[in-house]
Amino acid sequence: MWIPIRRLWTFMRRDRLDDELAEEIRTHLELRRRALIAQGLAAADADAEARRQFGNITAVREQSRDHWGSALLTAFWQDLRFGVRMITRAPALSAIVVLIITLGAGINSAIFVFATSLLRAPDLPQADTLVWLDDGRPLLGPTYPDYVDYRDRTQAFADLATFAVTKVAVRSGGPIQSGKSRVVLASGNYFATLQVQAAIGRTFGPQDDLPPIGTATAVLSDGFWSRRFNRDPAVLGQTIELNFTPFTIVGVLPATFKGVRTPDGNPYLPDIWVPLWTLPQLEAGDTRLVQRTTWWGLQAIGRLREGVTLAQARAQIAAAAAGMDQE
Repeated sequence: MWIPIRRLWTFMRRDRLDDELAEEIRTHLELRRRALIAQGLAAADADAEARRQFGNITAVREQSRDHWGSALLTAFWQDLRFGVRMITRAPALSAIVVLIITLGAGINSAIFVFATSLLRAPDLPQADTLVWLDDGRPLLGPTYPDYVDYRDRTQAFADLATFAVTKVAVRSGGPIQSGKSRVVLASGNYFATLQVQAAIGRTFGPQDDLPPIGTATAVLSDGFWSRRFNRDPAVLGQTIELNFTPFTIVGVLPATFKGVRTPDGNPYLPDIWVPLWTLPQLEAGDTRLVQRTTWWGLQAIGRLREGVTLAQARAQIAAAAAGMDQE
């Protein structure tokens, strides 16, 4: 029940979060613009290129708002306001109708909340030992420097990995694919944390994910391998261009692996996984991985050590956070 309560609290604070998001976007665009100017672009061209690389600002804000609360909460709030107006016009009749609707809506909401958490079969080994690490709000993970501190200052986790989802232009021996493909930027211990191995070839590891620039390797989903390469086993070693940067394909994942579900239970279906520290290659001049105070969609997932309880892990994270705040 913790996630629904927090989503309700976040929904009630959505105006403040919207202001914070607008500031984050302005800061990100300004940093990107300065980096492009440093590379020799004129100020006007740098501003246009920064906005082009960032993507549709309106779409980003709408997606973020969906994560803060939910479409259900938004619809409920709109219906509630409409209902109040109707009640003032016909109080007696409206009271009966509202009571009936409220009873039905309460039952449906309870089924919705529990169905996503109890009826969805786990598709990862020992899924009951996997936990999310957020930064105080639903779907708000740590920054990369904070993630490194949590990883290095705690012993509760056998592994603590981080990842982010983005979309990039893809070309594989032909024209650029129409639209964009969903790519997961993952830390080198991501696959070890999830205990997932490649169906053919290999995944990437910590040696491929070293700052300042990771190794340009790519692991494909089974679906993407089928659509783009007709399940050709000779795909290993071939080059695929992501945002016009060449990446070497080193493996294909099992068809059963669909990626990590987001903390709100919504699945996504990635096409490609690449090391997290290849972000500067995908986005020239990007400095998000070295910024401690800028949230940009990074998520952290850990696997508890054998015998460690969730309460013990929380205590260690809290102690690490207190130490970081003091420093």
